[in-house]
Amino acid sequence: MGQGFISALKNELTKYYGMIAMLQEQLNQQRTSYQKNCYENVNESLTLTKLMVWAAEPLHRLKCLTIIAEKCKVQKGGELASTIYSFLGHGNPTVKALAKDLLLAVCHPLYQMLSHWMLEGVISDPHNEFFIKCINDVGPERLWKDKYSVCTDMLPTFISMDLANKILITGKSINFLREVCEDKRLMEGRDELLQCIKKDGEQIFSQVPDTKLHGIIESIFEKTSKSVLDKVKGEYKLEFHLQAHRRYLLLGQGDFICVLIELLKTELYKPAKDLRASDLTSIMDSAIRSTNAQFDGADVYNNLHICCNNPCNGEIGWDIVSIIYKIDGPLAILFEDTNQIYQVLFRPLWRMKHMEHMLSTKIWKDQKCNDKIHRPLPQ
Repeated sequence: MGQGFISALKNELTKYYGMIAMLQEQLNQQRTSYQKNCYENVNESLTLTKLMVWAAEPLHRLKCLTIIAEKCKVQKGGELASTIYSFLGHGNPTVKALAKDLLLAVCHPLYQMLSHWMLEGVISDPHNEFFIKCINDVGPERLWKDKYSVCTDMLPTFISMDLANKILITGKSINFLREVCEDKRLMEGRDELLQCIKKDGEQIFSQVPDTKLHGIIESIFEKTSKSVLDKVKGEYKLEFHLQAHRRYLLLGQGDFICVLIELLKTELYKPAKDLRASDLTSIMDSAIRSTNAQFDGADVYNNLHICCNNPCNGEIGWDIVSIIYKIDGPLAILFEDTNQIYQVLFRPLWRMKHMEHMLSTKIWKDQKCNDKIHRPLPQ
């Protein structure tokens, strides 16, 4: 992008040198005419007044270029584009037109990087000027969360954060489909985006955020997101696993939870340090086989686990036992951020089940026994 800016400055200087060469040629012809004592075109001769008129506009344009170049001296990438973009609001039409020409030259590499990212999921950025950054050391298992991000320092002011996030998710989705789901299909909208950028590139920095180019970016974002959603909902059964999270981690499967607690009650009231994970696992397997959980099949059976957290002094089984749901494959990447949230939600629900168990089995039975014992006593 910096090279595009320099190229635009050189083009402006070339135009200026071309004007000087034309004036020099006219002056040389005038001198030749004087030497030959030929004064037929005296009215067309070059004078200081004419020279001042000819040079007024180019010199004014060069002054404006000097001001812009000074502002952009140590900037690069999106910051450079933002600085030039700020001159589009200048009241002088000459400055405004000049800024527009410079911005088109600077944004040309940005358009290329944008199209590569949105259509292929590739960051083609040899000079670190693009506003999407990639951490190459991050593996596919952390692709969705950590590998790609928006670099705000390189984000041009004419691209909103909302639009930048959609651009980020579009390329991230393509990489998710390609690297994790092994889906190599090309995204729709390729020709339309390339044609729009080639035909009217200034739409990206238009002060009206609903141009045709913005609409195409929005369309590609929606189509790519739908491709990811269709993939995980169809082949990888996203909705089924979400239901499993609700039934088992949020304790929505009532018969399973009741049977599990009934089978575990001896273990749950033991000191936490005396619990063994193997015993808990076998008990949970029995609870699955004796309730409706068995009809969910191997997808749930293989993913559902019971574990013990690190115990503290004075804790019992109720305090450290947790149910977890482990998913492999592409869904593991999507559930990476939510696993901890589900555990945070599980703890108070599990404590409520503990209290319910105490009220229904222990305190209620004691009260019924006391009622029988004290029934013969006077009121």
